[in-house]
Parts: sequence; structure tokens; C-alpha cells
Amino acid sequence: APEDKSLCYMAFIQGVYEVITGILPVTADEAISLAALQMQVKFGNSKPAVHTKGFLSRSGQLKGMVPAPLLLRRAMSAWDEDILARHRLLNADAQANPMRLYCRMLLSRDFYGAEYFSAGQSYSSAMPESVVLAVGLTGVHVLTLEDKRILDHYSFGEINRWGFTSDPTFYIDLKAQMSRPDALHLHHPIRP
Repeated sequence: APEDKSLCYMAFIQGVYEVITGILPVTADEAISLAALQMQVKFGNSKPAVHTKGFLSRSGQLKGMVPAPLLLRRAMSAWDEDILARHRLLNADAQANPMRLYCRMLLSRDFYGAEYFSAGQSYSSAMPESVVLAVGLTGVHVLTLEDKRILDHYSFGEINRWGFTSDPTFYIDLKAQMSRPDALHLHHPIRP
């Protein structure tokens, strides 16, 4: 149905935005697979005579395909070669439905659809003072501010209650039987 194609396209565009800006963290290998699917959407099936070494970097396409936090960790030529190689290997389903497959890959991520909050934490000296909270379908993730690496995760089943105080501290009280601190105290926004 036309509505399904429109919804799929909107979900795809939102997903691309979240990936390339680093809102939705992915590994380098996942970034290559997602970029290959994005290339399929934009350029169609692999054309060896056209999609040659340097095709993506020469045309400035990499910045719109590879997450900003990952882009400078490798040479542009390495990204280019790996994405082109993965694009050549796409199967018939990926060639026919790249937007659907892109979205399906994102749906499998813990953070897909999460709301992110920068915060300061004061409950663990083992964690950085400034963190990111990702509240999503699977619970609350505590992530590093720089690269959104998972520091901790609290499923909704582990949470007894949450709330805030006037200073403004957001807190999560965990159920007593958990082998974790009694409460996670976060400050939103980050205190100066």
C-alpha cells in the first residue's frame, strides 16, 4: 500500500539521521552494512564500472552515510572500499527492499526509539561524572557522553520507582533484591 511505503521511507530517513549523527550508536561493521543499504537506496544495484574505488569519498557521500563519531577513526579510503564491497554482496532481498532492511537492523538495537538525556551522575565513582541516559523500550541505559558506550542498564522490572527532587535530581530507586546500589541519582541538566 502507498501508506506503507511512505511510512517506511519516513522511518528510513529518521533512522539514517539518528545513525549518521551518532544519536543511535552503531559499531563500525554495522555502519558499513547500513551504509551499503543506504547506497542501494540512493544508487541502486552495484555497477562495477561506476562504483569504483573512491566513488563515495570523491563524491562526498561518506559524511551522509558513516556516523560522525566513527568517520575519522579510519581512512576515508577504507570506509569507501568496505562499503562498496558490502554493497556488491547485497542479496536479492536487500537489493529489492533496502529501506525495510535498514529499519529492521535498527529495530534490533536496544536504543532504537529511546529518548536521550545528558546528565551528571553521583552514585558511582567507577563511572564518569557526565553521562547520557537513554530511556527506551527495554529500560534505562546509562551511556558514556562521548561515544554512547553502555555503562549500565536497568530494566523496568528492576526499577521500584523514579522521580525527581527540587534541586533538580532525577533518581531511580531499584528493587531491594538487586545486587546494585539502592538508588541511581542523576542530575538533569548537567550541573556546572
